[in-house]
Amino acid sequence: MSILNLNNNSFFSPSRVGELDSFLDRINLLFGQGEKIFDLGAQSTAPFAPIFSAEEELLRFEKTLFPFLKSNKMPKGITFSIDTFRSDVFLEVYREIRKNHKEKDLEIIWNDVSGVLTEEIFSILKDSCPDIRYVLMHSGRSKKEDLYHNKVNKEESDITENIIYFFLKNIKKLRDEISLNDERLIVDYGYSFNKTIPQTQLLIRKTSNVTKRILKEAPGDYSFLFGLSQKTCLRGEYSKNIKKEDLPFYVEKADMFQFALLLKIINEMKEKNQMIFRLHHFHHFLFLKEYKTLFLDSDC
Repeated sequence: MSILNLNNNSFFSPSRVGELDSFLDRINLLFGQGEKIFDLGAQSTAPFAPIFSAEEELLRFEKTLFPFLKSNKMPKGITFSIDTFRSDVFLEVYREIRKNHKEKDLEIIWNDVSGVLTEEIFSILKDSCPDIRYVLMHSGRSKKEDLYHNKVNKEESDITENIIYFFLKNIKKLRDEISLNDERLIVDYGYSFNKTIPQTQLLIRKTSNVTKRILKEAPGDYSFLFGLSQKTCLRGEYSKNIKKEDLPFYVEKADMFQFALLLKIINEMKEKNQMIFRLHHFHHFLFLKEYKTLFLDSDC
């Protein structure tokens, strides 16, 4: 899953494609490389980033995605992941996509970064948008409006038990309340979202164990999304064992931590559930496909 930010203040500047020309250039480049899933977000989730109105957020989709939908350049078989915590914005984007493209031609994911299930979300998943997949992310929040308040619990070093409880509780809710098919659900641990750097790094180290616990207590065919962006808080100890000479010439030294994180997670995840990696650089995934025999115990 490649990231395209429809704004000018996201963490990673190369992912910013707020104008139609840059949007088209980026999406065509990535599609030409083999990418099929595009995560589109207009509201930055960077700490203390200004929160725009729903109207402004929607306008950014209207300037970029909407013209693309109406063009004859839309490739078939792609997936758009709409990254927003606002239900009304998602619904408007969803309707515009479906007005131009049928379900068989284009899949839609709602990447809801709020991590807060509401009756409105249940209604959308069950009635308004029964064909979408839904990303349930751990944001550490109990209210949608708290998402950008940056109230991190710094006293608790290990939050993995809280994360396991969160997913077990909410997977049960989605099954009990609206009988959500597991194949429509995507679990996202929310690396770095309202978490300290030590909390995030410990969570990454324990990702395999956390996943095993969740699947043991709530078995199912849902997917897992790993958001490995260019955020500096994800850098650190994970790249220590990867040497520059082991990587191809086109890999920058700064990219090494991304490869290390990807390799660690894939190598430890023995479950059969689908894994989705949300990345700023698609060549990270291309690298894994080309060099997996050097690092991995099995195919990914």
